[in-house]
Amino acid sequence: MRCTPGHIFLTGEVDASGQHRFAPIASILRDDGTLVERDATIIRARTGAKLGQANDALVSVVYRDQSIADQAAPERRTLVRAGIPLPSVIIKDTLAPAQSLAQHLADHGITPLADGRLRTPDGTIHDACNWPEGATPFDTHEARNWIVQANGVPYCPPWIRDLVAEDETEGLRVVSALSA
Repeated sequence: MRCTPGHIFLTGEVDASGQHRFAPIASILRDDGTLVERDATIIRARTGAKLGQANDALVSVVYRDQSIADQAAPERRTLVRAGIPLPSVIIKDTLAPAQSLAQHLADHGITPLADGRLRTPDGTIHDACNWPEGATPFDTHEARNWIVQANGVPYCPPWIRDLVAEDETEGLRVVSALSA
Protein backbone atom coordinates (compact mmCIF):
# COMPACT_ATOMS: atom_id res chain seq x y z
CA MET A 1 0.00 0.00 0.00
CA ARG A 2 1.21 3.50 -0.79
CA CYS A 3 -0.07 6.66 0.83
CA THR A 4 1.05 10.12 1.86
CA PRO A 5 1.73 11.06 5.51
CA GLY A 6 -1.60 12.89 5.68
CA HIS A 7 -3.79 9.96 4.57
CA ILE A 8 -6.41 9.15 7.21
CA PHE A 9 -6.80 5.57 8.46
CA LEU A 10 -9.08 3.76 10.89
CA THR A 11 -7.08 3.05 14.04
CA GLY A 12 -7.39 0.27 16.59
CA GLU A 13 -7.76 2.85 19.36
CA VAL A 14 -11.27 3.62 20.58
CA ASP A 15 -12.68 6.90 21.88
CA ALA A 16 -14.83 7.43 24.99
CA SER A 17 -17.96 6.32 23.10
CA GLY A 18 -16.34 3.00 22.15
CA GLN A 19 -15.88 3.93 18.49
CA HIS A 20 -12.63 3.42 16.62
CA ARG A 21 -11.08 6.75 15.67
CA PHE A 22 -9.51 7.97 12.43
CA ALA A 23 -6.06 9.59 12.30
CA PRO A 24 -3.35 10.53 9.78
CA ILE A 25 -0.90 7.68 9.15
CA ALA A 26 2.01 9.93 10.22
CA SER A 27 0.44 10.34 13.69
CA ILE A 28 -0.37 6.64 13.98
CA LEU A 29 3.22 5.69 13.13
CA ARG A 30 4.73 8.25 15.54
CA ASP A 31 2.54 6.98 18.40
CA ASP A 32 3.35 3.29 17.73
CA GLY A 33 -0.37 3.04 17.02
CA THR A 34 -2.54 0.47 15.31
CA LEU A 35 -4.59 0.11 12.13
CA VAL A 36 -7.77 -1.81 11.43
CA GLU A 37 -7.42 -4.01 8.35
CA ARG A 38 -10.21 -4.76 5.89
CA ASP A 39 -11.05 -8.02 7.74
CA ALA A 40 -11.22 -6.10 11.09
CA THR A 41 -7.85 -7.47 12.26
CA ILE A 42 -5.93 -4.89 14.28
CA ILE A 43 -2.22 -4.60 13.47
CA ARG A 44 0.67 -2.48 14.73
CA ALA A 45 1.24 0.18 12.03
CA ARG A 46 5.06 0.27 12.28
CA THR A 47 5.54 -3.49 12.14
CA GLY A 48 2.45 -5.21 10.75
CA ALA A 49 2.33 -7.45 13.85
CA LYS A 50 -1.16 -8.52 14.90
CA LEU A 51 -2.20 -6.92 18.17
CA GLY A 52 -1.95 -9.34 21.09
CA GLN A 53 0.18 -11.89 19.22
CA ALA A 54 3.70 -13.01 20.18
CA ASN A 55 5.46 -10.58 17.80
CA ASP A 56 3.60 -7.62 19.36
CA ALA A 57 4.56 -8.43 22.98
CA LEU A 58 6.78 -5.96 24.81
CA VAL A 59 10.22 -7.17 25.90
CA SER A 60 12.83 -5.24 27.86
CA VAL A 61 16.35 -5.80 26.51
CA VAL A 62 19.74 -4.63 27.73
CA TYR A 63 22.78 -4.05 25.55
CA ARG A 64 26.06 -2.20 25.50
CA ASP A 65 27.25 0.13 22.76
CA GLN A 66 30.54 -0.84 21.16
CA SER A 67 33.33 -0.20 23.64
CA ILE A 68 35.92 2.43 22.77
CA ALA A 69 39.60 1.80 23.55
CA ASP A 70 38.75 -1.26 25.67
CA GLN A 71 36.59 0.79 28.05
CA ALA A 72 33.36 -0.92 29.03
CA ALA A 73 30.37 0.92 27.62
CA PRO A 74 27.47 1.59 30.00
CA GLU A 75 24.55 -0.82 29.96
CA ARG A 76 21.47 0.53 28.17
CA ARG A 77 17.87 -0.64 28.47
CA THR A 78 15.39 -0.59 25.61
CA LEU A 79 11.77 -1.73 25.34
CA VAL A 80 11.09 -3.50 22.05
CA ARG A 81 8.32 -5.52 20.46
CA ALA A 82 9.20 -9.22 20.38
CA GLY A 83 9.03 -9.45 16.58
CA ILE A 84 12.28 -7.47 16.30
CA PRO A 85 14.78 -9.30 14.09
CA LEU A 86 17.84 -10.55 15.95
CA PRO A 87 21.26 -10.04 14.40
CA SER A 88 22.81 -13.07 12.72
CA VAL A 89 25.08 -15.06 15.02
CA ILE A 90 27.67 -17.75 14.41
CA ILE A 91 27.26 -20.93 16.46
CA LYS A 92 29.93 -23.62 16.15
CA ASP A 93 31.36 -22.03 12.98
CA THR A 94 27.91 -21.98 11.35
CA LEU A 95 25.76 -18.93 10.67
CA ALA A 96 22.53 -19.50 12.60
CA PRO A 97 19.29 -18.88 10.68
CA ALA A 98 17.80 -15.42 11.13
CA GLN A 99 14.99 -15.26 13.64
CA SER A 100 13.00 -12.78 15.68
CA LEU A 101 13.33 -12.26 19.41
CA ALA A 102 9.83 -13.81 19.76
CA GLN A 103 11.03 -17.02 18.05
CA HIS A 104 14.16 -17.13 20.21
CA LEU A 105 12.17 -16.70 23.43
CA ALA A 106 9.61 -19.34 22.40
CA ASP A 107 12.40 -21.80 21.50
CA HIS A 108 13.68 -21.44 25.07
CA GLY A 109 10.26 -21.56 26.78
CA ILE A 110 10.47 -17.92 27.89
CA THR A 111 7.21 -15.98 28.20
CA PRO A 112 7.04 -12.17 27.85
CA LEU A 113 4.86 -10.51 30.49
CA ALA A 114 2.67 -7.46 29.84
CA ASP A 115 5.20 -5.09 31.49
CA GLY A 116 8.16 -6.25 29.34
CA ARG A 117 9.64 -8.59 31.94
CA LEU A 118 10.15 -12.29 31.18
CA ARG A 119 9.20 -15.57 32.85
CA THR A 120 11.53 -18.55 32.38
CA PRO A 121 10.27 -22.16 32.42
CA ASP A 122 11.20 -22.52 36.13
CA GLY A 123 8.87 -19.59 36.97
CA THR A 124 11.62 -17.05 37.64
CA ILE A 125 10.79 -13.48 36.57
CA HIS A 126 13.59 -11.50 34.89
CA ASP A 127 13.60 -7.72 34.31
CA ALA A 128 15.16 -8.00 30.84
CA CYS A 129 17.07 -10.21 28.44
CA ASN A 130 20.47 -9.50 26.92
CA TRP A 131 20.73 -8.38 23.31
CA PRO A 132 23.39 -10.37 21.40
CA GLU A 133 26.88 -9.15 22.26
CA GLY A 134 28.51 -6.81 19.76
CA ALA A 135 25.18 -5.52 18.43
CA THR A 136 22.39 -3.14 19.47
CA PRO A 137 18.66 -3.05 18.64
CA PHE A 138 19.40 0.16 16.67
CA ASP A 139 21.79 -1.45 14.18
CA THR A 140 19.31 -1.85 11.29
CA HIS A 141 16.52 0.33 9.94
CA GLU A 142 14.03 -2.56 10.10
CA ALA A 143 14.83 -3.28 13.74
CA ARG A 144 14.23 0.37 14.72
CA ASN A 145 10.55 0.03 13.76
CA TRP A 146 10.15 -2.49 16.62
CA ILE A 147 11.65 -0.22 19.32
CA VAL A 148 9.12 1.41 21.67
CA GLN A 149 11.33 3.07 24.31
CA ALA A 150 15.03 3.84 24.63
CA ASN A 151 16.32 4.42 28.16
CA GLY A 152 12.77 5.05 29.42
CA VAL A 153 11.89 7.64 26.74
CA PRO A 154 9.39 6.91 23.92
CA TYR A 155 11.28 6.13 20.70
CA CYS A 156 10.28 6.99 17.15
CA PRO A 157 12.51 6.02 14.21
CA PRO A 158 13.90 9.06 12.33
CA TRP A 159 12.11 8.16 9.09
CA ILE A 160 8.77 8.35 10.94
CA ARG A 161 9.63 11.29 13.21
CA ASP A 162 10.39 13.45 10.17
CA LEU A 163 7.11 12.75 8.32
CA VAL A 164 4.88 15.79 7.93
CA ALA A 165 1.14 15.33 7.48
CA GLU A 166 -0.80 17.94 5.50
CA ASP A 167 -2.62 19.15 8.61
CA GLU A 168 0.79 19.83 10.21
CA THR A 169 2.00 22.16 7.45
CA GLU A 170 -0.16 25.19 8.16
CA GLY A 171 1.84 28.25 7.20
CA LEU A 172 4.18 26.26 4.95
CA ARG A 173 4.24 27.65 1.42
CA VAL A 174 5.57 26.08 -1.78
CA VAL A 175 7.74 28.42 -3.84
CA SER A 176 8.34 27.71 -7.50
CA ALA A 177 11.95 27.54 -8.68
CA LEU A 178 13.41 30.87 -9.68
CA SER A 179 14.56 31.15 -13.28
CA ALA A 180 18.26 31.84 -13.80
